[in-house]
Amino acid sequence: MKKPTGKDSLTSVNELTRDSIEKPTGWLFFRYSILTVIGMIAVSSASVVDAVFIGKFVGEKALASMNLSLPYFSFIFGIGLMISIGTSVTAGKLRGEGKDVDANRIFTGGLLAVFLFSVLSIVLVNLFPEKLSELLGGKSDTASGLQEYIRYLTFFIPLFLTSIYFMFYVRLSGGVVQATVAMSAAAMLNVFLDFIFIAKLGMGIKGAAIGTGLSTLASLVFYLNYFHKTVHSFRLEINNVFSIGFFRSIANGVSEFTNEISAGVTTWIFNTVMLDAYGTSGVASYGIVTYITWTGLMITYGISDSLQPLLSINYGAGKNKRIKSFLLYGFISALVTGIAITCLVVLFPEVITRVFLNRESDVLKISKEFLTYYWPAFILSGMNIIFTVYFTSLQKIYRSAAIAVLRSLVLPAFFILSLPIVFGNKGIFIAIPFTELVTLFIALILFRNVIPDRLSAEVFTQTQ
Repeated sequence: MKKPTGKDSLTSVNELTRDSIEKPTGWLFFRYSILTVIGMIAVSSASVVDAVFIGKFVGEKALASMNLSLPYFSFIFGIGLMISIGTSVTAGKLRGEGKDVDANRIFTGGLLAVFLFSVLSIVLVNLFPEKLSELLGGKSDTASGLQEYIRYLTFFIPLFLTSIYFMFYVRLSGGVVQATVAMSAAAMLNVFLDFIFIAKLGMGIKGAAIGTGLSTLASLVFYLNYFHKTVHSFRLEINNVFSIGFFRSIANGVSEFTNEISAGVTTWIFNTVMLDAYGTSGVASYGIVTYITWTGLMITYGISDSLQPLLSINYGAGKNKRIKSFLLYGFISALVTGIAITCLVVLFPEVITRVFLNRESDVLKISKEFLTYYWPAFILSGMNIIFTVYFTSLQKIYRSAAIAVLRSLVLPAFFILSLPIVFGNKGIFIAIPFTELVTLFIALILFRNVIPDRLSAEVFTQTQ
């Protein structure tokens, strides 16, 4: 097999740069966004599919147990994303400089770090299952299901985090289509395994965890095959992997870790408030709203992820009109997505909520009421996500961080704790719409001085 050189590594980067500043903006936007959206939906589908099968074939208490576990897995995946994104950014820079051996060291170090953290997670969960369940809000009717789900799913953490890690490096090596195929294959296998384990074999919440874990093997097979056959892929380099440079590289992913942790803390607060207000049914209903929200957010996140390199490269090239065009496509796509989901939620709340549960119950009643007040968030959230990626692409780090932290932690926590005092339980339902509205107002203020027409034609420089 031919050994990749620095020149080889730069080929795909140069092609991406040339395409981004020369080809029609509409064609580029939809080319990149469609693949990325499919990938994001595939990644997020595991939890949604599990929730559907659990709600349909096990019941609302098991569904509540799943939702109580989300803050824990936000922490786990936050660590995984921090390692994956942080090291891949550094490895990509090193490959661009022709330093393939150093890039492979970063790749190897990150892979080892993911494995060690995964093993530590398995050990700790098995040593302290009751303490973790209590911390997450497990009560007498949900504690056993919560412990069972976490214990079995944590066993597959090495597969989950390794798959996420490989996904970033396959994309970095130019395998965007291959990464999308791998994630889609895992998503389809998860549906099949959930059907077998939950619907047919009656394995309950344990079956959901095992099905999700085993489905990850499908994506790993694709990724390993890609690394084996592709000239430009990364290779293991075992010498001096845990250098100071490696630990600095992980720091590049701290913002992603912060976002995941913030989302986990917010979910924990919501679970606690809903548990106090409505009991287990409230947690299950909040879970249904969360999974519906995820579907829309993953589409918008896919759009924003595809925008990032297009905006960054054109910013460096001083192509302000192209930046404006890409940004406009992003806002329109996010707005259309939000309006479409809002129409479905407002017009067919019964149909949507019954996807998760078969029979009429308090969970369905609470979920429908929740959606009645929640729907503006579907429209507003997409706009805020596009603003965030725009600030990030222009390296306006403080603006981007401010929007991310306000939207994912500070404002939700403030409104969920304060609005119920004024509006009663309805204050819980409007906390997120209020969050998105205030965030959008702040984002517009921050946007005024960095609108595309005012950007200088400076050369884009990667922040170290």
